[in-house]
Amino acid sequence: MSDSLVEGRSCCALSIIDDHNRECLLSQGSVSLPSASVVKHLNELIDYYGKPKLYPKLCIRIYKFTPFITADKIIEDYNDNHPHQSLGDLSPKAFGNR
Repeated sequence: MSDSLVEGRSCCALSIIDDHNRECLLSQGSVSLPSASVVKHLNELIDYYGKPKLYPKLCIRIYKFTPFITADKIIEDYNDNHPHQSLGDLSPKAFGNR
């Protein structure tokens, strides 16, 4: 995904969400995100979590971020504090820890 920062500079982001528990596994923002970098991040996630059994459909969402470091706080808050009705009103992190 690509977008622009508040001050107008171009940026792009790679966000990977687990469809099972809706946990955000990765959100990488940069002013450049070459395909080799995307492949590297995907391989690191496969090494850590294992290969997914199913490959879900791709979904692109556009967010405007100010500084890139803000993304880490947004991910942490989303994973820890936002319950989902489809997860029995648990947050992604709580659902994954069951």
